Amino acid sequence: MRPARATPTLSSPTNLEERQRVLLRAFRGSIAPIAVSLSYRLGIALAAMMMALLPLIYLGLVGLVCYGIYYHALTTSASSPSSVPSGGS
Repeated sequence: MRPARATPTLSSPTNLEERQRVLLRAFRGSIAPIAVSLSYRLGIALAAMMMALLPLIYLGLVGLVCYGIYYHALTTSASSPSSVPSGGS
């Protein structure tokens, strides 16, 4: 057996405009703010500072790798005879 289908009533609006009106009527009035502790505020501030520092840390690491490659290219000489493998014995 199939369950009976619910017929639309005033409590279950069918069209979009009516649903929007019902939802807007449900949210009338004011919402009192809750008290936030000092430790919560400090934690949020610390998280925000770390999020702001992350791009700087990333750029610093990229710069450090670039400098390492540059330093390696300057100090490692591929033209010295000891670094070129010889074909003989």
